[in-house]
Amino acid sequence: MKIYNKKNFWIGIYFILLAAALFAIGFQKGFSLKDILLIFLCFVIGACGLMRSFSKELSRKDQLLDLDERNRLILLKSSSRANCVTQVGSIICMGVFFGISLATGAELMRGAGIGACVCLALSLWGEFFARLYYEKKN
Repeated sequence: MKIYNKKNFWIGIYFILLAAALFAIGFQKGFSLKDILLIFLCFVIGACGLMRSFSKELSRKDQLLDLDERNRLILLKSSSRANCVTQVGSIICMGVFFGISLATGAELMRGAGIGACVCLALSLWGEFFARLYYEKKN
């Protein structure tokens, strides 16, 4: 069998391995209805991903959808919005954690505030370097 779409292939493998891991954990701890549904869902998603990666026609459709300008614009907008939400969320968490730390003197909250600062810094640096890369590329 030939793999026509490596991205779908690896997504399928990931979800099948996730289903296997959930099955192993459920086998040790016992299954609930939620666990069985989650295992089934992961297995079905993985199997569909593998089927789409082995089919030439379905892989061609997936690649055309990936290259479609509307889909790329939606991906760009959603990624940008997610980055903004991460930055605002980090600022809010940072303020809350540092405020609690100042009010109660809890060292743990100060550490959580520093963690939010690191998350914000990573997000800002990532945005900065991405802009540099794309400005230089265009």
